[in-house]
Amino acid sequence: MFNIKENLETLCDCFSLKVIFSVATTTLMSFITSSDVIYFLLFSVLVILDVLTKQLSLSTKYIAEKRKIELTEVPFMAKFYGIYLAFNEGIIKSLIMRDKITSKLSTYLMVISASIITDGLCWGVEGENSYILYKLSVAYLGATEFLSILENMRDGGNQMAEKLLVVVKKKIDKAF
Repeated sequence: MFNIKENLETLCDCFSLKVIFSVATTTLMSFITSSDVIYFLLFSVLVILDVLTKQLSLSTKYIAEKRKIELTEVPFMAKFYGIYLAFNEGIIKSLIMRDKITSKLSTYLMVISASIITDGLCWGVEGENSYILYKLSVAYLGATEFLSILENMRDGGNQMAEKLLVVVKKKIDKAF
C-alpha cells in the first residue's frame, strides 16, 4: 500500500512541469518530422556541403599555386589544411561564405513559400489536392545545389566529379 502511495506522490510531483515538458516535446517532434522542415534541413545540408566544397576548391587552387603543381596532384588532406592557409591569406572570407549560405537559404524559403501559396490558390480553382509547384521547386533547388557541389569539386581538381557533372547536367536539362 505504501509503494503505490509513494509512486503516486512521485508521479504528481512537479506535475505541471511534466505536462509542459511533454507538450513541448510532442510539439517539437511533430515540427521536426514535418516534411517541409525535413526538406529545409536537407537543403541546408546541401548548402553547407556547397560552401565546404567551395572552400576546398579555393584551398586546392591556393596550394597548387604555392607548390607550383597541378590541381590533381594536391594531396587530399592538404586540401583541408589549405582552407586554414587560404583563410589566413584572405582568399577565403567568412563574410562571403556566410552571405552565400544566408542568400541560398532565404531564396529557398521564399521560393518554397511562394510555391506553397500558389499551389493553394490552384487548389481553389482546380479543386485538386496536389503540390505541383512545391515539388518542382524543391527538386529544382536541390538539383542546382547538387550541380554547384559538383562544379566546386571539379574546380578543385576532382576528375570524377567533372565526368559526373556532364551526365547530371544533361539529366537536369532534360528534366527541367
